[in-house]
Formats: sequence, structure tokens, C-alpha cells
Amino acid sequence: MKLKIKTILFLIIIFVPVILYGADIINENFEGGGTPAGWTNNGPVTWSITHANSPTHSESFAKVAWYLITPVLNYPAALTYWMYASAGASSFNIQYSTNAATWASLPGSPTATDYGGTFMQETFDLSSYNNIYIKFYRSGSKTYYLDDVVVTQRTAPDIVAVQAGPSLDDRTSFTSGAPFGYMAAGSDGQISFTWTNPTYSSVFYYEYNNTATGTIDGSESGTTDDYIDDFPVDVTNHYFHVRPRDGDGNGQWGTERVFIVEYILAPDKPSSLVQIGESGNQLASMQWTNSSTIISSFTQASDQLKFHLQVSSFSSFSPLFFETTSQLLSQGTTGYKWPALTDNGTYWWRVWSENSNGLTSSTSTELGSGGNAKLGFDCIPPAGISDLTALAGPVDGSITLKWTAPGDDGTAGSIAGGAYWVKYSTNPLGNETTFGTAATFTVQSTNTVTQQALSTNVTGLNPGTSYYFAVKFRDKITNNWASWSTGTFVNTLSSAAAQDLSPPAPAGLTATASNTQITLTWNAVSVFDLDHYQIYCDSQT
Repeated sequence: MKLKIKTILFLIIIFVPVILYGADIINENFEGGGTPAGWTNNGPVTWSITHANSPTHSESFAKVAWYLITPVLNYPAALTYWMYASAGASSFNIQYSTNAATWASLPGSPTATDYGGTFMQETFDLSSYNNIYIKFYRSGSKTYYLDDVVVTQRTAPDIVAVQAGPSLDDRTSFTSGAPFGYMAAGSDGQISFTWTNPTYSSVFYYEYNNTATGTIDGSESGTTDDYIDDFPVDVTNHYFHVRPRDGDGNGQWGTERVFIVEYILAPDKPSSLVQIGESGNQLASMQWTNSSTIISSFTQASDQLKFHLQVSSFSSFSPLFFETTSQLLSQGTTGYKWPALTDNGTYWWRVWSENSNGLTSSTSTELGSGGNAKLGFDCIPPAGISDLTALAGPVDGSITLKWTAPGDDGTAGSIAGGAYWVKYSTNPLGNETTFGTAATFTVQSTNTVTQQALSTNVTGLNPGTSYYFAVKFRDKITNNWASWSTGTFVNTLSSAAAQDLSPPAPAGLTATASNTQITLTWNAVSVFDLDHYQIYCDSQT
């Protein structure tokens, strides 16, 4: 069953060879006198100077049934020799044996049937034989002369090229003697090694364990040129061993290769993301600000981590407003000051960590307080109001104010979530230095369309008293206020006398006579600026 690995892993694979050495090569020119050491014959084979290929001596087969046998040949590759016989020679054989007792003709020997009185070279492939003896044997009437016998030993089978990776589709070439690493998402839970077969037919035995030294002895699983299997997921070292053996798994052992596989987990992603304006205030997700200075703050999970920070005015993060990568830092909270914002709009930001091995965490995009790591920037306040007009209001002691709505940015765009601020005084308001004693109030405005005609009633004023007014707007950013409407005295119609209506006649008037007096009663007139009542008395009706 395949493992499903959700964390990112880093695999460092280091090559460790286990060396095996092969047997010597036979190279005999018969110049040592008689039968060479280690060779055997049946006595009559003699050392000869009659005919020699090089330089002066050879072995002579003067009679029928004379022979010469080599020492045991461990994993031979090829046999070459030079042979001389007079014209008509046809009865010399090359035989082989694994025990120097039971012999069989070497297939294809000899290739020449008549040496024609000259030395000729013979060559045979021995790569399919293991631990054999070669017998040179005369069976006919001609005298033969043997010289310059060379038997090369097969090179031990070995891994020629190696690739490793988390899957068949994600492998990288391995360089001998140097660390080899790659990142793996590990979604398929597999590790894959592949290699190239050597020249000779070989079987590769492999084992995956926790042992650093050589362990392959032929009892393991065999394969041809690759290995794919599930692998454990932890932070300990594991070792993949592979060792070739030629002769279809029965011959000479080659070098055992050991690959150290070290699993290193990727870092956790940054946490506790905060976005801060230039006054040090924390900004909530998608909060608007006119602060051109923004700081991203966050906490990295461990030591020796660098962070990658990206900011964009597009949720796709393409193109980027800017990006930066830090040096390796200690664990804890860190931050980065953005380049100054100049263009109005929405800005998204994200951050991730990277360790010294090049492994990266997942990306953090959420604020610690909740919501996406993003904010709105608006550095252009609404325009100042230039047509503020004050008129007597509809009720006693009221004034109606009228003006044309500005835009979100100057005169452009509608204002959502804005407000307007009204100040008034019985003294002229020329600029903000004269506002100290002015009364004030603000009104929230949820949606204001630019160039829209607006009005508001100010009540509770002293009827008939003249008042001077000033108004300014802000947009969705709480401190993004326009200038006051009276800044340059352009709103010449922004003052008026509060409405002063005549009080109504008293109601419920009654008169009660008693002796020499008359008592009058009536309902009180409800007018806050009522000064007095006038009573008229006459004997005439």
C-alpha cells in the first residue's frame, strides 16, 4: 500500500562505494623456460625455439595427445593466442572445464583449419564462463607451436549511471562522490532509483534498510535496471543498497553502491500575520488607509529561516508591486516595511519561509485577526465644497444647508461609507483658526454620488439670529478629510438668519369675574423664544 505524504521532504542522497577486487590477467609469452608456473601438461609439451611469434620461444606440441592447461580463470572476458603449424594442419582443439577433469570443446575452436606454415591469431569470447580452465590439445599429425596467450578478466559489473527521484516522472541524475538532493512533495509515497546496465548480462540485487555498510549477499530481491518502492517518512537516515552480479546472477560480484537517504522536513509557514500603518495602528483585513507606509509583521516558526514576501495590487499576484527575500533569521516575530504606496487601490500580500536546505513552507495569506492579508490605500480626499448655501429653515430656529456633493477622489467617484462635518457660529468662519468656539456635528453618509445635490437642516438655533456655516467631507478612510468649505471665503452664501416665526395665538382663553376683579386663563404657547404676552382690556366689546 503506497504512503500518502502531505509534507514536503528534502532527500539528500550520498554515494558510498563498497570496493571488491578481481583476479589477475593471464599474459604469457613462454619466455620463462618450459611450462609456466601454474600451468599443467602431460609431460611431452616442450619449450621450443624452432618457431616463435615473440620474441624467441614458444610451446611445442610435437606429438598427438599432447596438451597444456591454464590455471583457473576467474571471470574471463576474452582469450587470444598465436598458433603456428605446417600446411594441412587441422587437428588442434581448444577445450574448457570447470574442474580440470571433464572437458568440452570451446564452441567455434579452432577457427582456422590450416595455419599454412605461419603464425595466426585466434580470439574467443569467454564472458559467458566463470572460473574455468582452458586446455590446448593436439589430436592430429602436425606439430603445433603456441605463443603469446592472453586471457583478459571481465570487469566487475557496476552501475554506470544513476538517477533518483520521488517518482518515475521526477528523477535527477546522480553525480558520483557528491551530495545529491531534491525536493519531493511525496504525494505518491515512492522513491525511484534507475541505472544503466553494464556491458555484461547482470542481475542487480537491492535492499532498503538502516545499515550504512555493505549488506548484499544475493538473498535479496533481484531486478535489472531500476528500483521503485514505497519508502518510510521520518527524519532518520535510510540506506538504499544495490549490487550487480554478472552471469545472470551467478557470476562475479560487482561494486555494492550505498545511497544515504536523509529526510528533512520543510519548515512551518509564518503565523500571526499583522498589517500596520505609519501611526502604528493595526489594519483589519481590507481596511482602507491613507498611510503610504505599511509594515507586514509575522512570526517564523524556527531558527535559520529566511522569509519571502510578495505584495501585489492583484489577487493573482501577477504582476507584483514588489517582492523581497530576507537573510536567514532567528525564530520569532519579524517584519518588513513596504516601499511607499502612491497608487490608490487594493493591495494583497503573502509570505512563506525557507530553510537553509532550500525547502519552503506553504504560503501564509491570512491575518492572525482573521481575513485575507490585504488592505485598501486611498491618499486622495474628496474635494472641498464651493457652493455651500444657507437658508432659513422650515421650522422655528432652523437653517437649511445646501451643497453639491464632491467625489471620493477630488470630484471623481462616489463616496461609500463617508461622512460630512458641519461647524457653525454666530461669528464669521474664515478658516480653521476661527473654529475654536464654533459648534459642530457630523453626519454619516453611506452612499454619496458625486455632483449630487445634498441638504441638511440645522435645528435648535435662536430664531432670527444669523449663523455662519462650514462643511467638509471625508471618504471611507476616517481621517481622509477634505478642506473646509470656508477656507478661502468662497462660500459667500453660507450664512443666514435662523427662521423666526410669529408665535401662535393662545388657545383656551377664559375669563372669570369676582367682585371687582377678572381672572384670565389660557393654554401656554410652546415657543422656546417666547418673550411675553400682551393683554388688551376695554369696556367696549
